[in-house]
Amino acid sequence: MKAEASYSEIIFIVGIVLVSAIIIFQLRTIFASQADLTKQSSITSFATDLESFIDKSVSTTGDTTFVYKPLIKKYRLIVSNGVVSIYDKATKKSATFSLSSKIEMVDTELNDKEIITIEKTGNKISLK
Repeated sequence: MKAEASYSEIIFIVGIVLVSAIIIFQLRTIFASQADLTKQSSITSFATDLESFIDKSVSTTGDTTFVYKPLIKKYRLIVSNGVVSIYDKATKKSATFSLSSKIEMVDTELNDKEIITIEKTGNKISLK
């Protein structure tokens, strides 16, 4: 009788260990996918914030200057032909947006700047 009870207990314990391993594996994939979403949302947030500052400078009359401090530390920002492209070097994610044709963007490239200055002078906007 004791041998039968111990075999069934061993089978029960092995079953619990297997189920636990499967659950942990599933949770790991969920956490990994959430981390990827967070990485993508940070670059999207950067692009949205920058676009908002540029839109504010466009809608403001006269010359203006805005300062933006990005949360991403390692990035490359390229302005070319009115299209702003941001590449996060750490996550290898990117975001792009274009601006209206009524304002001229000065073509530029910025790398890893702690503070981005958005300057509107006349009908031109430059990022420094």
